[in-house]
Amino acid sequence: MMIRILIGLLVAAALIIISERGRRAPDQLAAYLEQTRAAPSGKNVSSKRRITKVPRANDQRAAAIDRFFGQRKAPLAGHGMAFVRAADFHGLDWRLLPAIAWKESLGGKSRVARRYNNPFGVGDPNFWYFGSYEHAIHRTAQMLGGDSRHYREGMRSHQILRVFNTVERPYPYRVMRIMAEVHKS
Repeated sequence: MMIRILIGLLVAAALIIISERGRRAPDQLAAYLEQTRAAPSGKNVSSKRRITKVPRANDQRAAAIDRFFGQRKAPLAGHGMAFVRAADFHGLDWRLLPAIAWKESLGGKSRVARRYNNPFGVGDPNFWYFGSYEHAIHRTAQMLGGDSRHYREGMRSHQILRVFNTVERPYPYRVMRIMAEVHKS
């Protein structure tokens, strides 16, 4: 019960912060949060930054992500719709987040992913803690979609990957290869 209250307070604080920054109106973020809880309607959702299609319950992209993680017996199997919704809402390639999650934690198998609910390895060496995988997916998509000082709106996948991991030089190419595997699944 206490966790739900804290999550509610965090969501309210996020709505206030985002509305003050002028990035996204509170009703649009509330609509996104409602979409993640309710069955999608298939209608288009308007954002200040972009117009995106709300994925349907039987979206083939979500099924491909679930197959990709399921074939590899990864803990993120079953979270395909969360990946698709977050990517659509923040204007990212739908394959980017699953590919990063696979590269960083083998789809949630690593100690950091299990301990911090952080399949993306965000915040290394001081890893960020997330309340759930869904929260990690949404927050990471939000960051990569331009709500951060390092990421600008409209960046392409390979540009995002160069900023996401500045240490490993071939990182973007390896993740792009994984993105192709996700697409084939």
